[in-house]
Amino acid sequence: MDKSKDINPMENLNTQKDSFPKISVDSRYDIEFLKNQFKNSIKKICDEMEKDNNLYPQNFDDIQITKKRKRVTKDKLKKKWRNELDQTMNEWIEQIFKMAGPNIVIGGENYEEVFNTEEAHEPLDANLAKTLTDLDKQISLLQIEISEQRRKYSEAIKKMTIQEINIKNKEIKKTKINDVSPSIIEIDDDTEVNWKSVQQKYDKILNKVGELTKNENNENNNAYSLLISKLKNIDDMIINYKEEISNKKQKQS
Repeated sequence: MDKSKDINPMENLNTQKDSFPKISVDSRYDIEFLKNQFKNSIKKICDEMEKDNNLYPQNFDDIQITKKRKRVTKDKLKKKWRNELDQTMNEWIEQIFKMAGPNIVIGGENYEEVFNTEEAHEPLDANLAKTLTDLDKQISLLQIEISEQRRKYSEAIKKMTIQEINIKNKEIKKTKINDVSPSIIEIDDDTEVNWKSVQQKYDKILNKVGELTKNENNENNNAYSLLISKLKNIDDMIINYKEEISNKKQKQS
């Protein structure tokens, strides 16, 4: 005798449910949406059948209304019958989802746990949802604006840096010997000062600034501050250059 014939199909389904892939949704409202779609589809079919007079039993029109039930009309009976049908269909839909529950995961939780614990899930607040959506849009717009401003300010810093270097270079060329600081006078008296090397140092700094401004995601403000401070303090650069020359002379002697 084949024992497989004695196995209940539902029991067989329960033993295999763990091997089925789980249906995953974000919240219980996704399930409620599916239920409502299901109910609306059935209601639409019933409405069409009622319109074509195919919804009610064939012997419905043969029902006789007794004198004791004068207040009861066939229309009222139809309405009552339809209400009972709708209620039965809704209960059937709920039963279908309950049977499918073991294979449904809602926000990482089991179907039964979600629908058996009402207080654990907040009801949908349409106004709050709209507010959050509006705030999310504002955040996106602000992020775009910040990115655009960062690009504009980076270009502005680059232009200001170039202007600063050009001004300093013009001042060096036009300034008389008595108008410059002592550090510049001392180096200017030194015939071995390589002014071309000083200019190259400026160029290197400018190139570094240019590289930084090309990258919109660079937020290293300390690097910007360091480079700009170097550009604005030409005396310090010349003093450092003087020390380098002096050290070279000492090593040679």
